[in-house]
Amino acid sequence: MLGLFWADPVGDRLPPSKRFAFKQAVVHLDAATAAAYDGAAFDRFHDERVYADVKLASGAVRPPEGVPTGLAWLVVGLLSGAAAAGLRRGAPSTAPEVTA
Repeated sequence: MLGLFWADPVGDRLPPSKRFAFKQAVVHLDAATAAAYDGAAFDRFHDERVYADVKLASGAVRPPEGVPTGLAWLVVGLLSGAAAAGLRRGAPSTAPEVTA
């Protein structure tokens, strides 16, 4: 949820042709930014702290939308839950067998 603050330093390490796409993807997956724009109608890019400290806030990056961001995190949660359930089923039990 703090992607807005680390997208610039990480993205600037990428080749120039991939920087914008990376930064745009990070912003679109930042749940806090999406909630601010769609949920609270708050222009987070022009918040005093963000605008002063984050280069991409004054760039051409488009603000995220809440529904696509929420759906992306829903998919991540479902896949993580399925993977955890699969790992649990496949792992041998380490607990000793108790008989009465």
